[in-house]
Amino acid sequence: CEIPVLGHSPDGAEIPGMIDLLAIGPQGCLLIDHKTGGAGAGLGQYWPQLLAYAGLLEGISPKKPVRGAAIHWMDHGKLEIVNTVGVNV
Repeated sequence: CEIPVLGHSPDGAEIPGMIDLLAIGPQGCLLIDHKTGGAGAGLGQYWPQLLAYAGLLEGISPKKPVRGAAIHWMDHGKLEIVNTVGVNV
């Protein structure tokens, strides 16, 4: 399921990454990142990473926009989803 991505931010910084899981449906995509440890509450420090990955995906597949991003807290059995529609990625 892992998808390697590589792109550049608007200011030219290289953004390498590995998307853990990408769910693709008729209306768009849901980006899911698996995490272990942590409190399992809130996206916190991982939000910039998810936004960067969502921005890379928008450039790769504009016909399947990223509709949401999520963290699967593996230690807690919890999935936290954030709607990214209207968020500047």
